[in-house]
Amino acid sequence: MAQELDAAETLWLRSIQLTSFPKEIEFLKGKNKGSPPERVRQFGLYFDNDQVIRCKGRINNSSLPPEGKNPILLPSKHLVIELIVREVHGRVKHNGIRDTLTTIRERYWILRGRETVKGIIKRCVVCRKAEGMPFQAQPLPDLPASRVSEQPPFTNVGLDFAGPMFIRSEIENLSSSNSTKTYILLFTCAATRAVHLELTLSLESISYPLCPSHLIYGRRITAMPSSEHYEVVSTYHSLTKRSRHQRKLLQQFTKQWSREYLQGLREQAIKSSSSNNMDISIGDIVILKNEQTCRSFWKLAKIEELLQGDDGLVRAVIVKVLGGKDNKVQLLRRSIQHLIPVEVKSPTEKIKDVPVSSRTDDESSTAVSSTGRPRRNAAVVGELRRLEQMKEFQRKT
Repeated sequence: MAQELDAAETLWLRSIQLTSFPKEIEFLKGKNKGSPPERVRQFGLYFDNDQVIRCKGRINNSSLPPEGKNPILLPSKHLVIELIVREVHGRVKHNGIRDTLTTIRERYWILRGRETVKGIIKRCVVCRKAEGMPFQAQPLPDLPASRVSEQPPFTNVGLDFAGPMFIRSEIENLSSSNSTKTYILLFTCAATRAVHLELTLSLESISYPLCPSHLIYGRRITAMPSSEHYEVVSTYHSLTKRSRHQRKLLQQFTKQWSREYLQGLREQAIKSSSSNNMDISIGDIVILKNEQTCRSFWKLAKIEELLQGDDGLVRAVIVKVLGGKDNKVQLLRRSIQHLIPVEVKSPTEKIKDVPVSSRTDDESSTAVSSTGRPRRNAAVVGELRRLEQMKEFQRKT
């Protein structure tokens, strides 16, 4: 059985070299009397006893095994090369490019080996789960009209909480351990970016209407007005002068806001981070990124819906995930920057199909399963292509 496997492997290697290095083979067989090809001079190519091309180096006096001293030359792009890299990558426990390439070079020498190994490992599902990067962030969209329109302050307000903070109600009782939990509620103007702070005792929505009182009236609802802040006698001239002064201040502020603040929003501040530039589509299997737990506990999810913005770009999706104590199906909305793709996309370079005219009835009947079970089109095309390569190899040898 071992001899049959070795013979099959040798046949595959000769077939790969025959289709990938035709000029080098002609020169090594003596059919080309001209100058040797560049690869023959660079790698010192020669035929071994099995008519397999090997590389000759300067380490023949080392203690390495014969296969490591003179490895087999292989191209960078071939299905068998990908299978070899995947097998070695799994054998070294998915350790990375360097360990995988070092183990491969103990027997094979792949052209542009590091680049080839890196491209294949990048599509490894196991490595994606452990070290995969989230989707690449889309370009920043246009700001909403509430951020760039001239409006009175606090026409559009954003709310946020900070805290909790613990305070004591009585100053004299500093030694007491009793304290009240409070929160800071931040009111942010969308246009002017002005911020107003309020102290609230709860995160519930019922406490919100009581907080903006000081912002709207300039004082608490329960506070009494002070006569020091108001003009007792107001005349026509004083009111007109004050109105002109307020109008002038408003015009100056609006002009400064348009020239300095609004023009500064034109710049796009994008945080540079490692990301994945793969396309996202419905049905993709992804990992939900969660900073609060270890990566090994991140959940798998399936993309159910793509949420497009006004510019047609997808920045958020609806995913289906099992969650909760009962492991019920949940639909969650998540940003694409918190999704790590797991599935491997098909490579951009596809295998060319064998022409229909070159397929005979015998080949077609051989490619179909003998059990009558339907087979995938890719499997049939692959088997027909292998038959074509075998015939071409037999003709040349």
